Amino acid sequence: MINRTRSMILAVFAITPALLMPRAVAATTEATHAVTVTFTSLTGKAILAPHCELKTGNTYLRTSGAKKVVGFKPKMTCDEIMDTISLTGQMYAVVGGTTTTHGEAPTSTNAGQVSVENKQIGYNCDGTENTVWFGRASVNAVWRGIPQAAVVDSPTATLPCGV
Repeated sequence: MINRTRSMILAVFAITPALLMPRAVAATTEATHAVTVTFTSLTGKAILAPHCELKTGNTYLRTSGAKKVVGFKPKMTCDEIMDTISLTGQMYAVVGGTTTTHGEAPTSTNAGQVSVENKQIGYNCDGTENTVWFGRASVNAVWRGIPQAAVVDSPTATLPCGV
């Protein structure tokens, strides 16, 4: 929750707990994990605001020549123009019950638009052993001067991409 005392408005996200926990989903099924943004005044009354969703898509393994990369492509879409939208993605591997980050965490940014997609997220595999992977998308957006933030994980996938 972000409290902007100047505007006297709270930005609140309605996030279903399942959105924050990675889970297994078949690689051919499109992920519907999404975060919906809701704005509420300090008095608790809902105010008119754009409907926004942050979708992760699936965790997948792509090949480009002999190079293997695991990644995902999150996208934030709103039904109204946002001041700015920044979308950062990071890959995570789960090995022996421990979750660790891998690769860079690139950010895609858009200003004065309704959406942004990040297609730059990936980790170059260090081997072919099966590993559980998921991506985490973090969005920071501003609508009419009101900052927003949300995090959502892509579905997990066991892929022949070692760390």
